[in-house]
Amino acid sequence: MLDRGLAELGLELRPELPQKLLALARLVCDWAPRVNLTGYRSLEDVLRWLVLDALALAPHLPAGDLLLDLGSGAGFPGLPLAILEPHRQIVLVDSRRRRHHFQRAAIRQLGLSNVQPRLGRSEDLCEPVFHVVVAQALAAPKQSLALMFPWLRVGGWLVLASGPAGPGALARLESLGPAQSRTYSIPTLGVQRSVWTAQRVS
Repeated sequence: MLDRGLAELGLELRPELPQKLLALARLVCDWAPRVNLTGYRSLEDVLRWLVLDALALAPHLPAGDLLLDLGSGAGFPGLPLAILEPHRQIVLVDSRRRRHHFQRAAIRQLGLSNVQPRLGRSEDLCEPVFHVVVAQALAAPKQSLALMFPWLRVGGWLVLASGPAGPGALARLESLGPAQSRTYSIPTLGVQRSVWTAQRVS
């Protein structure tokens, strides 16, 4: 099922990629019942709804060496993206201690040298240095935008992923350029997602 999903995405794959993704999914399954990590419990559900869902976002991400996954939770989409794109430096931010501990364990066990987990509230940790800031199921769209924007350097991109209806009408910030909206599907499921992107211009 994982191989089929990766084939549907048409991504350029390294030989070790499926093994690392599978190892990540197994870690989630091991931890989930103990720390309420996610509502998904089976290996198949974790692979489809978390791992492949995260990877489906990859073709829609702007270029940039420094990416922030804000409100990362169990490390999604940040951890699968880090496995897929080892050239990117990825920072995971979450305020929940148990999920932060899982992120640290996953990074250590999977040998992900390009990921840094940070524990705390967005407002307390914020630094405007990132080329790409991603949020997925962080909060309501307008609130997500307000939390994401301060992390972004001028010229960087906000990427807000949401359900099939799209992120809806967002409060326009003068410092953002025109917004773009696209749809994509979760591999093996066909479930539709929307992604909204905008560049900080000042």
